[in-house]
Amino acid sequence: MEVLASPASSVIIHRYRSAVMALSEPFSKIDMILFEDGQLAGADTGKFTAELQCRKPAAEFVAKQIRLADAKGRDPKPVLSALAEVPHLRDDFLANSTKHYAADFLRHEGIGLRREGLLRNLENRPVLPKFYRRDVADSS
Repeated sequence: MEVLASPASSVIIHRYRSAVMALSEPFSKIDMILFEDGQLAGADTGKFTAELQCRKPAAEFVAKQIRLADAKGRDPKPVLSALAEVPHLRDDFLANSTKHYAADFLRHEGIGLRREGLLRNLENRPVLPKFYRRDVADSS
């Protein structure tokens, strides 16, 4: 591409450089802060707390499906494969987490990792504290 030297082209080049420089400047925005005791600060526009709350029940559900298949002498892979391919809405965090844990178990079980360890990991996800927001009037 050939750039012609004219007053107009130098203005365009200057504006382009300014736009590129503006994009390369670091920018960050904190959407939400979650404290250890469960206190939330910020908007949480990404609904991260809802996603966190769905992880434990999803992991336990996947582990239960595996244990039920084992108890009946069946291979859990068909059930896990179906769970890993379930269509869901983007904001359906329970379905998304279920899909993730099922696919993760299928992916790692055949790599020589211990099956029982993977199951225990699913069954023993940490219990989260109850999330709360401090009322602005309480900040004395």
